[in-house]
Amino acid sequence: LTIASAGYLMFGVDCQEEITLNLGHSLVSQLAVWVVVINPITKFALDMAPICLGVEGVFFDSFRMKRDGAAANLISIILRTTVALCAVLVVFAVPSFSVMMGIMGSICSFTIAVTFPCACFLRLKW
Repeated sequence: LTIASAGYLMFGVDCQEEITLNLGHSLVSQLAVWVVVINPITKFALDMAPICLGVEGVFFDSFRMKRDGAAANLISIILRTTVALCAVLVVFAVPSFSVMMGIMGSICSFTIAVTFPCACFLRLKW
């Protein structure tokens, strides 16, 4: 809230609602806009990777299959695509999913940023 107030005091009513609209049209500004656009796409793939590895592990272990070869690669592609589509379906099926994920993200961020370092400090010092 303090940073938002300072920004309003510095720029007044000329400030746009989104930060990317305030950047202008220079090459550096366009690069910054594209970084903002690409960031969620890469986060989705990085967040889904452990889930997909777990699903693949259960699948290959339950059917006693080898994890190398063309057939295993094809199965991995199919499983990863299915998991991604299931995630997209959950987003469309659950109303206010973005609000719920925002709350969960802020809770996890607080836990990681405050509680986890304190717990590590206590574990190391006691």
